Amino acid sequence: MRLWKIIYFSLKRRAFGRRFFDGKVRAYPTLRCNLSCEYCVNNHIDGGRHLADYSLLDPEEWIEIFNWLNRDVILTGGEPLLYPDLGKVILGVNPKLEVTVYSNLMVPLRGDLSWLQRKRLSVYASYHISGNRDSLFAENVRLLKKSGTPFSVHAINLEGRDRLQAAFAEKLGAGAPHIDIDEDQRNIFPGSSKAFRKMVRCDRAVILIAPDGGRYQCVSRMVRRVAPFENLAKDPLSGIRHVVDCPDFGFCAPCDYLGETKFTEPNTKTANPIDDG
Repeated sequence: MRLWKIIYFSLKRRAFGRRFFDGKVRAYPTLRCNLSCEYCVNNHIDGGRHLADYSLLDPEEWIEIFNWLNRDVILTGGEPLLYPDLGKVILGVNPKLEVTVYSNLMVPLRGDLSWLQRKRLSVYASYHISGNRDSLFAENVRLLKKSGTPFSVHAINLEGRDRLQAAFAEKLGAGAPHIDIDEDQRNIFPGSSKAFRKMVRCDRAVILIAPDGGRYQCVSRMVRRVAPFENLAKDPLSGIRHVVDCPDFGFCAPCDYLGETKFTEPNTKTANPIDDG
């Protein structure tokens, strides 16, 4: 069996059933982060030095993009709470749209927090046992509870499930929320953190937006600033699904298999984008 078939069927078995594009926009207001986790794409991808090179869109530009696309929004990063005026962006999004903030909650929540009262807002918190700021995490969890903002907490299984759950409960004390333990995606996705690189055809339906408004096929390319599509701060959306021939399978970000993604062996040197949006 050819390697690409092994890759494809391995992903199909391990991805918990077929996944489809969820229709959401995944935006990275900043790639800066206050942590340095070993499983993070920012550390995994060679070329992460380019992270600081990104110019940042103004809040008004993000608001215009989100409302024009008219899709539910995920704000991730990096640590989105490090983006100036994140609250202004959140409050500026069409109130009919869902906004989810992916955060490590290890940034002080200060100043005007009226954005926490926004309807259709939720927080997806990642707990990092190596962050060593448990009191701040606990303080922010209490603040979310007080504000009534829906949230959930997850962690990456590096310590063993029982040990991690026990450490979380001990460090956060009484009132510690439930925590979901996820497997390390590097162990699930055979295209990430490997010594080899292989040419594959990547067929993906996703909307990933970099800090400067540029759109990319995957997180790996975004972090390395390789082969952007349009810039949504000034260009129309070129479509949801793109098919590209990529020489860097094995060098993917740990999360680049998620969503509606398929890898096969390319049969031509180039592939034109497929516009189904």
